[in-house]
Amino acid sequence: PWGSYTRRSILKFDLSSIPSGATITSATLQLKEASTYGFGRTLAVHRVTRDWTEGNGSSNSGVTWAKYNGVNSWMSAGGDYNSTPTSTAYVSYSPYSFPKTDEWDVGSDVQNFVDGLIQNYGWILKATVEDTSQKYWFFRSRENSNPPKLVVSYIPLPGSYVEVPHDSSLMPEQVTAEAWVNLDSLPGTSASYGILSKGDSSSGNGYELFVQRAGAPTG
Repeated sequence: PWGSYTRRSILKFDLSSIPSGATITSATLQLKEASTYGFGRTLAVHRVTRDWTEGNGSSNSGVTWAKYNGVNSWMSAGGDYNSTPTSTAYVSYSPYSFPKTDEWDVGSDVQNFVDGLIQNYGWILKATVEDTSQKYWFFRSRENSNPPKLVVSYIPLPGSYVEVPHDSSLMPEQVTAEAWVNLDSLPGTSASYGILSKGDSSSGNGYELFVQRAGAPTG
């Protein structure tokens, strides 16, 4: 029997680069398939409800099925999480598309994380029906060349500043504001924006993008 074959994944993303007050228009968790026994399954992501520690490979250094930090136990073995899944996706095997990237819509959770309404402890990925079969799916970890991704689109609060990733060789006039912000989605009647340099081009610092519409609150 395969009674102990059930596996779950736990993952978390740093959202500190998203400015306070931003409106999340979409947030998609993307996982690249690594291996499978070949059977279709419905996999769900559930919001984790307590903090946990990533292990470093040594014994008792981090999260396990029984422990959230290698020492202290979860309230329930397998992790503490919201019983209602944030999102589900049906994954199936095809020799013509494997390994593909599977996606889960986590926009509502990310909005709550950014707003500070819910603490960001990440998600647990698990099958909606866990059984003793070998119908497993493995996904690539962050150590792989195709790590997990959280793709987020958002509208910054009008009047706020947004850090713009850039090539350090670019000068301020070479950074295009329209490429980063959908100005039509901001309130007000007319848009204004500008690039503020945070250092010279050799410093490796980012630039700040100021966006505001006339008649809109400055935030």
